[in-house]
Amino acid sequence: MKNTSILEKTANALVAPRKGILAADESAGTCDKRFDEHGIPKTEEMRRKWRGLLFSTSGVQTMLSGVILYDETFRQKADDGTLFPERFNGKYAMLHRVDPHIWITFSTHLRCPWPRLEHKILADSTYGMLWDGKKIGGGSPPIKTKYGWLLITHGVDYLRFYRLGVFLLDLADPTVVIYRSPNAILEPKEKYEEGEPGRDWVPNVVFTCGAVPREEGKDILSAEDEILVYYGAADSVIGMATAKVSDLIPSQYLNDSLQNIGGNRLPY
Repeated sequence: MKNTSILEKTANALVAPRKGILAADESAGTCDKRFDEHGIPKTEEMRRKWRGLLFSTSGVQTMLSGVILYDETFRQKADDGTLFPERFNGKYAMLHRVDPHIWITFSTHLRCPWPRLEHKILADSTYGMLWDGKKIGGGSPPIKTKYGWLLITHGVDYLRFYRLGVFLLDLADPTVVIYRSPNAILEPKEKYEEGEPGRDWVPNVVFTCGAVPREEGKDILSAEDEILVYYGAADSVIGMATAKVSDLIPSQYLNDSLQNIGGNRLPY
């Protein structure tokens, strides 16, 4: 009887006079059908703005009796989570993957779940047979440099080879991508990275979850500072690679005064 009472109360609330149910469909296909009717470009940026409007329109809560979340929204898998070591406008920032892209989200607290209003795609996977064409994800926590937040990420192709790449994000606004490496910086080449059948867990994998400055206690890195990148190889052993910041980021981005004016994404 208790459950029946709850269901009756919920049903009455959903059919309240002068209120409607919002179908918060995050499906790209459904968004694109709406955009076709109005001549709106079918881009991921426009789809993000549309989804944001569904919940951020002023006074929308007074007009709703309920929200429908589609199965793909409710059950989407997220992994590869990593926090920034600093807060932005008082909010924590986290990178993670909802296949096949890298997402970024913000929260005033560290409890789960995090709010969804500032949850958006930071970078897309690419396409075809490129090294990061199937999916991409984070890796080590972001490292602060004079030029931006340095990320060591991973990409997967359709042959399921895992490789490492690099991103550089704006120091003040980490939703802005300054640079993205077009090619991998590390790929399976050694025998322990390629793996052997019957011995190693997953062949052809390099996957990082940790990177630190070689010089201990340095808060912000320069071009000649060295980074130690720890990575799993064939999901069986741990390796370490080293590189200077200038090895990972092209020289045109190693400018102390580099600013992303207006907060727009720079080409990469």
